[in-house]
Amino acid sequence: MSISQNFPEEGPSLNLNFAGSRTLDPRITFTRTSTATVMGREGLIEVVPANTPRFDHSYNPATGEIESLGLLVEEQRTNLLLFSATFQPTSAGAPAAYVVDQIAPDGTLSGSRQTAASPRTFVDYYLGANAQFTFSVYVKGVGEGIGQTIRLQLKNAASDTVIATGAFYTLTSTWTRISVTGTTSGATTGARIEVLGPVSGAPPGTVFWGAQLEAGAFPTSYIPTSGSTATRTADNASMTGSNFSSWFNPSEGTFFARHKIGVGRTSAGSHVYSADLDFQNRISAQYAFLGAGANLNRFRSFVRYTGTIFGDFSPDDSAIEGIFHKTSHSYSITNTTQYLNGSIVGVGTTPTGLPVPIKFEIGKYMEIYDYLNGHISQITYYPTAISNNNLENLTR
Repeated sequence: MSISQNFPEEGPSLNLNFAGSRTLDPRITFTRTSTATVMGREGLIEVVPANTPRFDHSYNPATGEIESLGLLVEEQRTNLLLFSATFQPTSAGAPAAYVVDQIAPDGTLSGSRQTAASPRTFVDYYLGANAQFTFSVYVKGVGEGIGQTIRLQLKNAASDTVIATGAFYTLTSTWTRISVTGTTSGATTGARIEVLGPVSGAPPGTVFWGAQLEAGAFPTSYIPTSGSTATRTADNASMTGSNFSSWFNPSEGTFFARHKIGVGRTSAGSHVYSADLDFQNRISAQYAFLGAGANLNRFRSFVRYTGTIFGDFSPDDSAIEGIFHKTSHSYSITNTTQYLNGSIVGVGTTPTGLPVPIKFEIGKYMEIYDYLNGHISQITYYPTAISNNNLENLTR
């Protein structure tokens, strides 16, 4: 089969290969008013300056390689714990003895090794009423700790009742981030954060670093603290004016994207991209978590014109967290077609008119909400509505 049969004959007018280039196209305006962290190319957690995009990486234990994930886009979050690296346990419960003698994920000598078997109370912290909170921490095992199992727990500090318990995790010699999410009751709740083994508590040889307590239903990237809380503001990337109109065709076109969302998302509207005029007129692609239970986590791409949505095909359970998806979405004045991971999702009619967007949002919708909280490896745009055969091949 010839190349022209596999891929569109006309080349793209926009090709944002974030994972490959690890750079931002100069036509993109990017802001984030705070510093933030990311895993760098050497596999270490790095602090990125304000107003600088983050190109994230992950360690693949199967291959032993550091893999490029692309552009990381997240909403604003605050680490409520005062000491994130070297822990400051309270006298409540039975804090274990530990020594700071391990190389941490950021390359510093700040990993805290537990020296005795005991439940590990990190901190007592008062959480707000009727709200979700997530605690996360990097862990690994050394010596007798390797192969032992631990789990995280949120508890009411006053009554010692459990708010939430995480799954058991088996310690290895590699740093891994684990988390637990819980919802507080109708009253303000004092939270006790513990690490528990299956019987007698966390074993000796358990190493901790990077503790984070944040309001939300899922963990976000590490926010370091040292004596006070710290806030990472939101990532904002967009194109406007001629930086957008020079490559966008309002009459017909095709978007291709490779992207993934972080584990734990539960709210609708996590946007991969959105070409916007306003809320009622846009072309966008997003993850949609429409409720608890099965058959409700979906990936969506659609055209919205004067308030009416066209071509909104949302296959059940298509928004699988933590893995990359490939999507393609073509539109014209007659129809819109979507493909997901090599399979057609649907073909629908569009109105005689189409929205004429004035900006392109990357990883969010508008400036204030619906952040992806995940990674975008690539966004490519063709100024024509390409064939179904090409849509399929792009997303395989």
